[in-house]
Amino acid sequence: MNKANAVAEIVKAFASILWPLLIAGALYSFHDEIRGVLRRLSDLKKGKLFGQEFELEEKLDQLRAATQKVENEIPVPPQLDSGLPNNGPAAALEEQLLQESNRAPKVALMRLAAELDKKIRRLLAATGWYQNVQAGSTLSAIEALREQGSLPGHVSGSVKLFQQVRDRIIHGKAASDEDILRAIDSGITLLKAIESIPLETNTVYHSGVAIYSDPNCTQLISDCRGLILETISPGGSQTMYRIFPTTRTHFEKGKRVAWEWDLSRVWGPAWYHDPETGEGKPAWHSSGEFIGRHLDDL
Repeated sequence: MNKANAVAEIVKAFASILWPLLIAGALYSFHDEIRGVLRRLSDLKKGKLFGQEFELEEKLDQLRAATQKVENEIPVPPQLDSGLPNNGPAAALEEQLLQESNRAPKVALMRLAAELDKKIRRLLAATGWYQNVQAGSTLSAIEALREQGSLPGHVSGSVKLFQQVRDRIIHGKAASDEDILRAIDSGITLLKAIESIPLETNTVYHSGVAIYSDPNCTQLISDCRGLILETISPGGSQTMYRIFPTTRTHFEKGKRVAWEWDLSRVWGPAWYHDPETGEGKPAWHSSGEFIGRHLDDL
């Protein structure tokens, strides 16, 4: 071995001894700082994650207790029509959601949340409050319904809790499939409660009815037509027929409509021929324009 190789071997051996000593010295010198960093990492990994999990569990427990109260206080009589159009009864939707939850629980939860939002929007529209609420704001809609008395306080509180749980599950990572199924179960209970709320229903009975400005029905009013609505009282005990002026042409017989108006246009006294009997009748003394959309379109 020449001199250069000998020196290289000595340096290599010295380095192999020195590096562990340097690392040990650094660990000793900065052990407090290193310990703090490790503790913070542990907090982030365990404490925060498990804290979110515990918080979700608590919210789910609160939601279940709230929906049980709703279930006890708002029975769902099958003969009672809420006035909200059902593309599929809650029971059928429940079966679909439970099947879907076996494959994709989060997707099932999102679908249920969308259905609940739709029911709330339709409830607003049916009671005439849809135009007064910020578009897309479910919480604003819930508050408006609570203020006008269409949605009992404990129901609105339960819906808010469901919204919070849904957001935590969809945007978080701590939810298990069991957590999601619990949320779905509570959400279905809320959906049934909202469907069971009795409302006045307004259904298109006749559209395009000719309107006149005189009792003899000889002076045609050309800038509007009459829309006859079949109105059924909450619970279905009374049925009446009412006629309102409109310039809209979207109305289809048998479709339920939102209670929406344009009060920038007002018509004075008017008369019409009853489409069923041909009898001349008073239409209204003064009325704004009815513009209600089909509830199916909301």
